[in-house]
Amino acid sequence: MSIPLAIHNRNHAKIARAQFGITQSQEQERVANQVLTGGRDAYEGLQASDRILQLCRSGYLDRVKKDRDISEYA
Repeated sequence: MSIPLAIHNRNHAKIARAQFGITQSQEQERVANQVLTGGRDAYEGLQASDRILQLCRSGYLDRVKKDRDISEYA
C-alpha cells in the first residue's frame, strides 16, 4: 500500500498568478463602478442646476426686472 504525498506542487506559480488576476479584475471593477457613480452624480447635479437655471430664466428673472423697473421709476 502506498500513499502519494505532495511535497512540491509545481503549480504554485500558476495558482498565485491566477489569484493575482482575480484580485486585479476585482479592483478594476471597483474602480469602474466608482467612475460610473461619479459620472452619474455629476450628471444629476448638472440636471438640477439646469432646472434651477430654467426657473430663473422663465419667471423669476422677468419678475425681478419688473420690480427693478418699478423701483427705478419711483
